[in-house]
Amino acid sequence: MPDIASKDVYAALFDRIVGGELEAGARLKEIAISEEFGISRTPVRDALRQLANDGLAEIVPAQGARVVGFSADDVEDVYDIRMALELLALDLNGKALRLQPLSALREEIQRAEKENDLQAHIEIDARLHRYVVESTGRRYLLHVFDEMGRLMQRFRHLGFRDDAVLQRATAEHAGFIDALLVRDTAAARGILEAHIRNSKLSALSHLHSS
Repeated sequence: MPDIASKDVYAALFDRIVGGELEAGARLKEIAISEEFGISRTPVRDALRQLANDGLAEIVPAQGARVVGFSADDVEDVYDIRMALELLALDLNGKALRLQPLSALREEIQRAEKENDLQAHIEIDARLHRYVVESTGRRYLLHVFDEMGRLMQRFRHLGFRDDAVLQRATAEHAGFIDALLVRDTAAARGILEAHIRNSKLSALSHLHSS
């Protein structure tokens, strides 16, 4: 059995909660989870804390953890907040984004597409969007963005399992970077807005089909 870490437990429980296998109110028992994954209770406890931080679970003193649930409205909220943050970041600093990091990311996108490397696509996606926000130098803006980091990363994993979603997202990322490289921030803003909206629709579709 491969080494199991808290992030793996988090990912498995996230998928079960979002997919409806674990409904709101369901108990998340440390002992049962640790036995299922064949690990100690420490990484399980860490995973449950991460779920609680992301609003998917609630830890009740002396009672353990239970599922809060994750609805379509929650998905919409997450993506709408993400869109507001990223568009604000682009408006603040889009014209001053350094070109070399963007060019490097563009080359990585091409390489991942050529090699059909799913994990590389997921990592490039996360780095590109964070780069736009991080480049503003606004630490509280970045802090709020990072607070949703695990949620967004899990939705990337779920969405990119669909080849059509992956191909569309790849084209959108490339187009977004190409616009930024020629300092056409208006075009980049339109592409970014459409990209996040499409990602939200993909996440909602996955939720309804689960």
